[in-house]
Amino acid sequence: MRSIVALTHDFPAGPVVTSPEEDATVAADELVVEWEPVVEPAGIEIVRYQVLVISEDDPGQVLSMFLPADATSVAIPPEFLVTSGAYKVEVLAIEQGGNQTLTEVGFSIG
Repeated sequence: MRSIVALTHDFPAGPVVTSPEEDATVAADELVVEWEPVVEPAGIEIVRYQVLVISEDDPGQVLSMFLPADATSVAIPPEFLVTSGAYKVEVLAIEQGGNQTLTEVGFSIG
């Protein structure tokens, strides 16, 4: 087998997550993940974002979704947040070559 793959060093800046705030306590029916669009470095083309919400108490409880490049927020269904406790959200910016950078924020459901 042979293959040719184009490698790039075009890594996007990590998304700035504006909600939830680090170490915040959020009601399960009010969780909205929000971030600022990634525009750095100059010339980077973000093709999609991935958002993950992960239970710290049960790491197998993961909600993962891919969103279009123009998305900057997503409401998390309260049905996913079945238990109170510690969670983390990860927002990944994915550029056209497949490179990605993530930002992680810890929060609690209460």
